[in-house]
Amino acid sequence: MRKFIDFSRIFYHSMDFLRIYCITQMLLQRLLYETFKELKNNSHVELPDHLKKDLQFNAMLLFLPAAALTAAVKLGNIRAAYREKPFPSFESYLFAGLSCPRGLMLLELLAPLVRKIDNADQLSPVDFAFIAVPGFILVALLYYALTFPDNANEYTWNPPYPKKPANLGHRILNGTAGIGYWVLSVGTFLFFLNRRINNGTTAATSLEMMLLLLGTIAAAIFSGSSISDHPGWFTTFVRGSRFLYSATAAAMMYDDTIGFFATKGKETTLSHGLYDYLYVAGWLLFSVAVGLQAMLTTLYNFEGGFEANEKILGKLKCAINPSTLVTEEETTEEEMTAILSPNLGYTTA
Repeated sequence: MRKFIDFSRIFYHSMDFLRIYCITQMLLQRLLYETFKELKNNSHVELPDHLKKDLQFNAMLLFLPAAALTAAVKLGNIRAAYREKPFPSFESYLFAGLSCPRGLMLLELLAPLVRKIDNADQLSPVDFAFIAVPGFILVALLYYALTFPDNANEYTWNPPYPKKPANLGHRILNGTAGIGYWVLSVGTFLFFLNRRINNGTTAATSLEMMLLLLGTIAAAIFSGSSISDHPGWFTTFVRGSRFLYSATAAAMMYDDTIGFFATKGKETTLSHGLYDYLYVAGWLLFSVAVGLQAMLTTLYNFEGGFEANEKILGKLKCAINPSTLVTEEETTEEEMTAILSPNLGYTTA
């Protein structure tokens, strides 16, 4: 049992709590905002005036729920870390569950049909819940299934860059990893940028959607090759994405809490006085600090990714040709690799 206080771990857990809290609050805000917006558009529920313009309305109301969820996640991470379980970033699954507002796309597809059946101009609250809740659940389950934790639960100054064999199937599956990092980080940043420029939440422009699409293609090509051939490059890409995503969440939290108290809930513009410069300096320092916390604790699990790809490719191989079905006891690792990589440019590290 240690007889001294490890201040480095106290600092790490404090900063990590702040990182998880910022992202949790941002996701909760977007969940409520999108839900209330769709209620107004498709049902008879009218939004109060303070809900119509921005996400700031619920920043303080969500303090306790966001803090409670963050504390539960941190306790789980600490418990798993001391039991020596790798990559215990339970917050990844929390974030996946809170991403369920994207399930409202189902509402956009089915709402016209339901309105036509009911012969009504808008959905009733019951119809709204009947469509929205399954959409939330489906998207949450999808994100949960696709979640791949990448938190090392410590600062990683010189992370390892293991090279793994890659055939065409591996490269295709590796390409999907980069897409998630790009869309999540850049999409969140553009959302925040629009909000700052327009002094309120607005939809993405066509130019921004084109940027996301072109970047998605580039990210897929880049990660498809770099994970196996240049893992150091991909690690830099992943860390940069985590920095942007977490720093953006911190900037939103700073605006919606400290900024709200500073302006007493009123819409104001900077007057370029000392107070405003201090506010902006604090905003930048806070955002960068949380972003660096995310960047320095991110460690992509190359080994886990390779094993996951092997399982997927093995199942596909057996589904296409059942005669190739083998068990782990019947084959060596080299033989399995040969089965999964027939004449597809197999390379070794």
